[in-house]
Amino acid sequence: MSNGTMRETNKKYVSLAAITILLLLGSALVAPSFNAYAQEDNKTKGNYNGSDNDGNKNDRKQIKDEDHGDHDDHGKGKCKIGKYDKHCQDSTTTLTSSINPSDFGQNVVFVATVSPSGATGSVTFSVDGITKGQGTIVGGTAVFSTSKLSPGTHTIVAQYTGSNKFFPSTSSPLTQTVNKGDTKTTVTSSNNPSKFGQKVTFTAKVSPSGATGTVTFSIDGTPQPPVTLSGGQAKISTSTLSVGHHTVMAQYSGDSKFNPSTSGTGVQTVNPKGH
Repeated sequence: MSNGTMRETNKKYVSLAAITILLLLGSALVAPSFNAYAQEDNKTKGNYNGSDNDGNKNDRKQIKDEDHGDHDDHGKGKCKIGKYDKHCQDSTTTLTSSINPSDFGQNVVFVATVSPSGATGSVTFSVDGITKGQGTIVGGTAVFSTSKLSPGTHTIVAQYTGSNKFFPSTSSPLTQTVNKGDTKTTVTSSNNPSKFGQKVTFTAKVSPSGATGTVTFSIDGTPQPPVTLSGGQAKISTSTLSVGHHTVMAQYSGDSKFNPSTSGTGVQTVNPKGH
């Protein structure tokens, strides 16, 4: 073999060796990058799809906590069934009055209707912010009645206390108007006819008996001094009536709870002495 041929052959061997070295170096550099990428990709997939990883557990807990919190935001208290409030149902309470406006002393029935109809428990009734009674729900309604509302306007509210299946709920305020009570006044004479100079007592009776105030008697149209009611009655006596016929009336003044009223006109007959 000539020197020229040997030089060409050596060049070929050197070139092949260089290429082999470069390929080996390239494999060493590429493999770690690929492995790192695969590991990072597996981490990403694990965080996204892994049903048992801590990330998804936290997500599920957060969803439950948020659901639980939503019911707290209702401000309706805690339902007793299940671990989370989401198992309970909302309720609605409406309130009606049997008569509005009413008169003082008149019995008024307030009816609270709680829905859904399956709600059980009780309803608390308040008058002007003060609890006045409680009714058990029967057939979806609870009842409270009173005849003690004073004249004026009153705010009535019904609050369902809730149960192991339903959240509490409160009705819209109901304005109950109470008017003064009507009264009736009658007048009677102790002796009719009477004789001249004989003492006669006129009695006015005002009902209802709880009325207070005064009664003014009028004899022949002339008012007499007012007389204070006592036990629903007022009395006036006179022995100065002249012979003849005299008209007698009684007028009740009224008070903070009752309206005024006037009796019918009575006729007192006075005969001369000896008749």
